[in-house]
Amino acid sequence: MTSPHPLPCPRPLALALCLAIIGPALLPVSAHAQNAAATADQWHIAAGPLDQALTAFGQHSGLNVAVDARLTRGLRSPGVQRPESVDAALSQLLADTGLTFQRDAEGVVLHPAPARDNDGVRQIGTLRVGGEASEGASPWGLADADAVYRDSGSRVHLDHQQLERFRGQSIGDVLAGAVGVHTGDVRNGGALDVNIRGLQGQNRVPVIIDGGQQAIDVYRGYAGLQQRSYLDPDLISSVSIEKGPSLAANAASAIGGVVYMETLNVDDILDDGQSWGLRVRGGVADNSIDRTRSFKQVARGNDNRNSLRDPRDWNGSVAFAQRGEDWQFVAAYARRRQGNYFAGRNGADRYDDQHLSSGGTGMSSQAVSDMYHPGDEVLNTHTDNESALLKFTWTPNPDQRLELSHRYFNSSFGEIMPSAIGRVGESNEWVTYVDKANTMFQFEPGQMRLNATSLRHRYRPEAHPWLDLSSTLWFTTATSRMFNSNIANTPLFKDVPNDQMPDTLGETYGPGLQSDVKTRRWGVDSSNTTRFSNGLGDWTLRYGAAFQHEDTAPNSPVLPVDYNNNRYLRSGTRREASAVASLQWQPWDWLSLTAGGRFIDYRTRDRNRVAFVSESRDLRYTFARLSKGGQLLPGWYKEWYPDAQGNYTYDSLRATPYGDSTLGQSYDFDGFIPDPRGANGFYTKQIPTAWGYKPAIRRSGHGFAPYAEARFNLDQDMFFYVKYAQGWKMPSLFESTLGNSTSAPVADLKPEKNRSWDIGFSLLKQDLWRDGDRLAFKVAWFKNDIDNAITRRFDSSNWAFYVDNVDNYTISGYELQSGYDAGIVYLDLSASYYQRARTCDAATAKRLRDDPYAKWSKLDTTQDCVDGGFGTSFVNAQNPPKYSIHSTLGFRLFDKRLDTGIRRTYNSGPTHELDKPWNTTGSTGLQNIYLPTAIYDFYARWQFTPKAEVELVVNNLRNTYYMDTLAMSLMPGPGRTTRLSFTARF
Repeated sequence: MTSPHPLPCPRPLALALCLAIIGPALLPVSAHAQNAAATADQWHIAAGPLDQALTAFGQHSGLNVAVDARLTRGLRSPGVQRPESVDAALSQLLADTGLTFQRDAEGVVLHPAPARDNDGVRQIGTLRVGGEASEGASPWGLADADAVYRDSGSRVHLDHQQLERFRGQSIGDVLAGAVGVHTGDVRNGGALDVNIRGLQGQNRVPVIIDGGQQAIDVYRGYAGLQQRSYLDPDLISSVSIEKGPSLAANAASAIGGVVYMETLNVDDILDDGQSWGLRVRGGVADNSIDRTRSFKQVARGNDNRNSLRDPRDWNGSVAFAQRGEDWQFVAAYARRRQGNYFAGRNGADRYDDQHLSSGGTGMSSQAVSDMYHPGDEVLNTHTDNESALLKFTWTPNPDQRLELSHRYFNSSFGEIMPSAIGRVGESNEWVTYVDKANTMFQFEPGQMRLNATSLRHRYRPEAHPWLDLSSTLWFTTATSRMFNSNIANTPLFKDVPNDQMPDTLGETYGPGLQSDVKTRRWGVDSSNTTRFSNGLGDWTLRYGAAFQHEDTAPNSPVLPVDYNNNRYLRSGTRREASAVASLQWQPWDWLSLTAGGRFIDYRTRDRNRVAFVSESRDLRYTFARLSKGGQLLPGWYKEWYPDAQGNYTYDSLRATPYGDSTLGQSYDFDGFIPDPRGANGFYTKQIPTAWGYKPAIRRSGHGFAPYAEARFNLDQDMFFYVKYAQGWKMPSLFESTLGNSTSAPVADLKPEKNRSWDIGFSLLKQDLWRDGDRLAFKVAWFKNDIDNAITRRFDSSNWAFYVDNVDNYTISGYELQSGYDAGIVYLDLSASYYQRARTCDAATAKRLRDDPYAKWSKLDTTQDCVDGGFGTSFVNAQNPPKYSIHSTLGFRLFDKRLDTGIRRTYNSGPTHELDKPWNTTGSTGLQNIYLPTAIYDFYARWQFTPKAEVELVVNNLRNTYYMDTLAMSLMPGPGRTTRLSFTARF
């Protein structure tokens, strides 16, 4: 429930800290340790990462386990199954790990097993083989590769090698192939706007890097809205994606899911036993060309694309790492430069028809193949990135870890408003166009500069199962300059006459579209996990709290003349606090039950206010046409004000205000022709002399979202789960405040409430058909049922646009994830199928049916519930493919020195083609109907030595002409691109 004036309640952070302090005192002192030996034959500890298995052993046995954390890093345990005694359990648990144990008065101490001779003993050394096994759990509790199949719920994990291999042309390409995950308008803007299961933007899917968040709201004109995260994948070590509402402390408002990213760490650079070293990486690619700097230009053809022998796409990075007894340090620098890419050539004829819902995402009704011919240069797709990373980690003892990291990112990238993508038609025997060159527009590059700092601490004493405390403090600043505003609302930083307003489709577009914004976000979160056992079973209590503050403002001072004309950039603050708790009960090995929830509270404050004229005076004026030397100047008649005595003279004409100057200062003229029109040649208008301002918008609200989960373990490798989770998404800063877009927020904007279901079955088996093989399989059904979904609404009675609630938005479907790894050969297969994406809103439907022209426009049959969304809705451009099938087949040959394979990424057309009158009314927010497409990527990595390797990747092997899923802009994807990279470690 929500309230404009929330009732007093304990501050969430204070509540969580109190729980952390007093919670352990409320727990029962376990008698479990006293009879551990008697019940050892009933133990079951699943195979998995060794540190997790040791934690489970400590819970079962009640013994303290002491071990240097570096000894267990990356090791796996075969688990424990009905041991005869406590010692037998520990022996099973440590089998094939190279560790042994010693009992003492305080518990158990682990240490390396004594060295033996080589007879019959396999020696384990440093090995870098990607994709064969789990990377091991993150020290910050994030999921690893096996956790996708080991944990309840739906997840995706991408390791460092996958990120490097499938880096692609655009930042969003790193997520291509992740089941249920897509990127909005991936080719335009150089950023990441993640869509998970049809939900996207406005805090629904935050991107969290090293514990901190960064996002900027970007207006896309007729096409809609984006919430972009800027980052450099070259400095990312792994990605873990959690789908649906989460109980993580830092996942408030994330009703669609969370994308967690970890930057490089020492294990990405150093081998085991290595104290310091360097990793140098470089690469080149073809299929691009340097951008030209002219505004109007002809897209160059395929003959102009570069080759690997003439690389204009290049990247390079250097990373240094060092570790001591209790500390680690990483410093890295990366640079990447890419020109405009070229589209593919095969299959472009499929797009000869419009394949637009109606009128495109802007004013153009052309098809994408009319914009960009097969093999053409795709303008505004270039990038130039520079990034750096500093990370210091201190582990004063095996129980604690403290990490300080700083990330810098500076990018110049191609971007254009979707409505500005158009091609002047070619002259023919019937029509001669003014622009005979058939040109398109190349906008000035967008700019983004980002600094992100995070401090993370984890305290997990092996001797105290009631304490596993993780805390993060983070701070992010970003300044940006982009050309993506709405000319009617954008500050011009001066008084501009109506006949001198910028032309958004001409070379004076800059002032009319320029958006200079600075954002500052900081946050803190803390969570603890307490584990205990009693006669009723095993219990896990998790609780935490989070707070974050966001401040967005213009990066340049906005002048009073702009405020008085209601021209402003978004400027306001938002804060959000939440507290979360859950209790998991496992009465038997085969059953686990979890219940919990999240309380969330938010407040926003808008600095902008709607201006209105409070006082004015009448002014009598006329018009005059200016001349110089008897020749009329270009342009039309100018307003002509009288002097103080009411006379119209040459001097009063020169003194007539014109913008923030006068006619005499703005034009060189020595004569004029009076305007003969009007009553006696004169007119009257009101001149504002004073302005008033409406109260600034302030919003607040709160709510509680429950969570419930049941898990049924069929055996140690298989389980079935049912998860029901509610999630509140409080209005974002963009949705809550005035700014440089055509849409104004309504007064009673409500938060979204997602009622989410996730039901699935998972299997993870090892040593199934041969030693060391791994079979993974997971299938799930999901449903996101969102009340009061926030989107854009069109009111045809006054042709106004609003950010408003609709009654409901629902999307549901199925997902499959699977993989088999036999060492020499491996196969991954994933798929998704969406049943329906539907919006219901009785008020909108009635408004469309009651429109005076409803019968003529075929809106008289509009239903209360429609596929996709109503006209102008943001969800129309977020409609995922009906089904997707992604597969990878790979081989490891020549003693695993060669790793080669092919990936196939197939996406069908959208879940619904939104071409009905109720989908297209308002002529904005329209869907680009992308067509079914299969893209093949080839890769081959050759390891010359344990320290050096080269990799060849060919993206879009068949050189297919295609549109990306969720594309807002009529820009085809890149054609065949060959990438060659080299990595060396020293």
